[in-house]
Amino acid sequence: NEGATAVKFLRVTSAISRTTLEGFAQLEDGTRVEGASVVASFGQSTVTDADGFFSLEVEIAEEMGRTVSATVSARVGGVPYRGQTGTLTAIIDGITDAGLITLVRGGLIPGQISLLIAHADFSVPVNEMASTGFFESIDVFDTRIGTPTLEELSNHDVVLNYTNFIPANKVLLGDRLADYVDAGGKLVISTYSFSNPWSVLGRITTPGYSPLVNTGSNGNIGSRLVAVISDPIFNGVDLDAVGFFQNSNFARPALDTGATLLARDNLGNNIIARNATGTVIGLNLFPGNCCGGNNTEFYRLIGNILTFP
Repeated sequence: NEGATAVKFLRVTSAISRTTLEGFAQLEDGTRVEGASVVASFGQSTVTDADGFFSLEVEIAEEMGRTVSATVSARVGGVPYRGQTGTLTAIIDGITDAGLITLVRGGLIPGQISLLIAHADFSVPVNEMASTGFFESIDVFDTRIGTPTLEELSNHDVVLNYTNFIPANKVLLGDRLADYVDAGGKLVISTYSFSNPWSVLGRITTPGYSPLVNTGSNGNIGSRLVAVISDPIFNGVDLDAVGFFQNSNFARPALDTGATLLARDNLGNNIIARNATGTVIGLNLFPGNCCGGNNTEFYRLIGNILTFP
């Protein structure tokens, strides 16, 4: 994987409009949640009041299709809860009603997440991920020399999988990752896991799992990444400041049936997508720190993705 090119992750910004996003946070039994954190699409944030109500002015970029979303998280009795609005059509210069947002037990809360990096690499970005402040613990497993068991995977809230070398057992690794997702785990699968010959195989590549599908075609990706829809993974990230590594071994992946495309590059390649069940995010970018190009804002973006907002 030589011949690196450092490029920028850019968003061309058009006109900015505003809306006021309002709603209520509640538990599944209808109890309203006070003090819940509300983070909107472009990073604006607030907390809910004693009635679980929030009101937040949000900026809307015209090229994002005048949409807005928000993630709501809280700890209730020491237990993490999380919910989201989904993508809403913004009422420009008016009130966008998010309605009742139900928080579900077990959601991931930044700062309290256990992360496993399952890598086939020598440049594992442990320090970079730790610097985001999103993770309570970070463990690593080198898939060049073995395959993690389901128990080892399931001891973690979320798994980041990527390759730079060929895994010891590509099929078994993909089967185990699918088992982990089936057991309720959250997975981010990234470059070069979609690229031959470093790809992950097995059940994780079957329909419904990885949202990005290996087509067998590799090549340089574009110099800009374009957000397709407004999504919480972009919260608090200065997209114009994100720099990332690339080379000619990057994938040209297809989109799995039912998956949602979140970002593509300026050449039309699929870069970030979420599967239909919201349990797997595909990231056609390389997390390793071996080769330059990946900057602090890039790792902030990956950190956001790993929180599964």
